[in-house]
Amino acid sequence: MPRPAPRALVRLPETGDLRAAAAAAARALGLTGPRADFRLRARDPRQDMQYGESLLLVDDPAPHRRARLVFSRARRAWPSCAGAWLAAAAAETVLARFPAALPLYARAARLAPDSAWIPAWRGVARALDERRRRAERLKSALSDFDLALERGADPAFVAPWRAELRHDLDDRAGALEDLARIPPGDPSALWARVERGEILCECGRADEALAEFDRLASEHPKASWAWALRGRTLATTGRPARGLPDLDRAVRLAPRAAAPRAWRSETLRALGRYGEALKDLDRATRLDPGYTLGWVWRGRLKLLLGRPAEALKDLDRAVRQDPRYRLGLAWRGEALFKLGRTREAARDFARVAPLDPRRSWTPVAAEGTRADAAARERAYWADLRGRVASRPDDRWARRLLAEALSRGAGEARAA
Repeated sequence: MPRPAPRALVRLPETGDLRAAAAAAARALGLTGPRADFRLRARDPRQDMQYGESLLLVDDPAPHRRARLVFSRARRAWPSCAGAWLAAAAAETVLARFPAALPLYARAARLAPDSAWIPAWRGVARALDERRRRAERLKSALSDFDLALERGADPAFVAPWRAELRHDLDDRAGALEDLARIPPGDPSALWARVERGEILCECGRADEALAEFDRLASEHPKASWAWALRGRTLATTGRPARGLPDLDRAVRLAPRAAAPRAWRSETLRALGRYGEALKDLDRATRLDPGYTLGWVWRGRLKLLLGRPAEALKDLDRAVRQDPRYRLGLAWRGEALFKLGRTREAARDFARVAPLDPRRSWTPVAAEGTRADAAARERAYWADLRGRVASRPDDRWARRLLAEALSRGAGEARAA
């Protein structure tokens, strides 16, 4: 007669205690315990300031790989135990094997349809699976987090993930609500304060954001990210000269990090110091070739310097690294447009904002029918203005138009 599944594993969909489930399953199967605690790595505020853009879900993946093997055996030994499938799925998730995790969550949900922890962990996998990172897919992750909270999952686990997801979906008010759920002593509390400041800045509440970043810089004077956030906020709210010393300090504190240099380059560009800005972006892309935003900003700066062919190389690289990055597609479209490759430009613009006859937005020179360059320019900016007017929540369009106006683009004013 087969041995029954251990109690800690059976109750996992109710308790969410993966550590106890791993130890109990290993004992029941006669295996060495994996010593995996399944404690997700504390969210580092602006970790890209220091380490690049990769983020492990756990500090040490080795014991979690061992737990994955234990849980794989467990689901074969107890195929009707929902906890075994949930545990196996969670192990795949912390190891960033999201496509492998999702079918396991589906099986667990069929066996325990009222569980709070199955949708909580499945939401994490859905939110992070790069193949699914489109708005309609992200909404399924958001539904999982809503369901998990409704069924009693720990808000401290769910709130940071749901806040980040709501921010991605431009639900800033909802994101602020979730951030307020995170208690001061939580491992994600510092990240939550940074996230709140960035959302306040996006909402036009720059003074509140600056007050938060002032406090963070005072509390963490040796943290590059704190000074970079403060400096960037000053620069993007019309005070670049005041923001530059903070960004200088951020670069000194993290000289091998790409992001502070890239942000400083933006401030130098706003001050008209294009040569210094380009040097910062050259250095940033060498330090972290995977930092997509660095390639986008370098391509954009080369466009401002009248070097569209060089700009296109950088923007091509950015789009190869992240084919769905709207800012990269938008600027690549402009580079192609400047080079007279209007059909390709129209395709990029259409990928950023699909053609909708109900909106006053038509990708520039679709089909390449406008022969006169000046007319094409005026049409482009007219289209962009129409896009901003009809979709005020479209951040990339606002950014493109503001950029044109800030550099004194005559064609933009003419439109």
